[in-house]
Amino acid sequence: MRKMIKNVLLVVVGICLFVLPACITVEMNGTESASNPTTVVLNGNGQAQSADATQEPTLDGRVLPTDPEYIEGEVEDTDSSKFATERRVVSGDSYRSNFFERPFTSQSMDYLPAIDILYGYISTDDNFFIYTIILAGVDYTTNTLLGSYGVEMDIDADGRGDYSIWVKDPVSTAWTSENVRIFKDTNNDVGGKDKYISDAPSSGNGYDQELPNTNAEAAFARVVPDYPTIVQVAVHRALVENPVEFLWGVWADNGLQNPGQFDYDDHYTYKDAGSPISGNQYYPLDAVHSCDNTCRRTYGFYPDYRIPNMCWSGGPVLTPTPGLSIFYFPLIFPVPEQPIVK
Repeated sequence: MRKMIKNVLLVVVGICLFVLPACITVEMNGTESASNPTTVVLNGNGQAQSADATQEPTLDGRVLPTDPEYIEGEVEDTDSSKFATERRVVSGDSYRSNFFERPFTSQSMDYLPAIDILYGYISTDDNFFIYTIILAGVDYTTNTLLGSYGVEMDIDADGRGDYSIWVKDPVSTAWTSENVRIFKDTNNDVGGKDKYISDAPSSGNGYDQELPNTNAEAAFARVVPDYPTIVQVAVHRALVENPVEFLWGVWADNGLQNPGQFDYDDHYTYKDAGSPISGNQYYPLDAVHSCDNTCRRTYGFYPDYRIPNMCWSGGPVLTPTPGLSIFYFPLIFPVPEQPIVK
């Protein structure tokens, strides 16, 4: 039904830029050395600041992303709100294969709509790859998107993420580089020894290098104006080596938020991570909680073979229909009311 309604409500939306950049700062957890990547953490009491508290980003010599005109790729994710009142999921989580459907808190299994991904899209302009993430709702307490939202890019199509780009607690409806961070895996250990399956416990360092985001070629993010449950992350092509063919997948994370421990399934055993599936022996969620990711879509090529982490149905990847107008921002994605938990 959602797909039918979505197709009926396709519109071309012109997005205006408002000057509401974010000023939430990011603290480093531990040492700042590249060999020990750090968790992105909130300031103070852990509450997101309001948009009124934001400041204008410095844009000296930097090119901003444009409003995307077309969707060039789409990935759909499991909607966990359907079973939120039962504190469980029934599909979408395959922990040992690095597919997470875990928009619930640890142990108590409280549903987090701001971490529940419904759709991800890729668009481009002359300078940027632009990723759109549609969430099921906002945080119940702050009425904002509370967490880290990002994308992994596998630029050599080997099944291992090479770059991850994140925005923390986005509130600005204008493109801003505040709280946007870019990480790179310099030693190809994202995914562990066996990139198809969990290797936990692993001692790899994941995305081990943080790249500066203050140069002319930068990454930006924003909350789409008038759509508080939709966040966009844009990364300059030059920052990620100007790939022509690659895989991409989107993330929402308000749990570990640690690029240095990617992939999570290689650092935490299934038992330690817990499970969101109520019939599973490791239910409820434990160490790996409050996160959601999608499988990865291909961009620029359409293989007839399986790549780890790729969206795969057993056949060749179909070429997308060109010229699909952006955006899918229909009113079928309202901010949900908090479910009554039994």
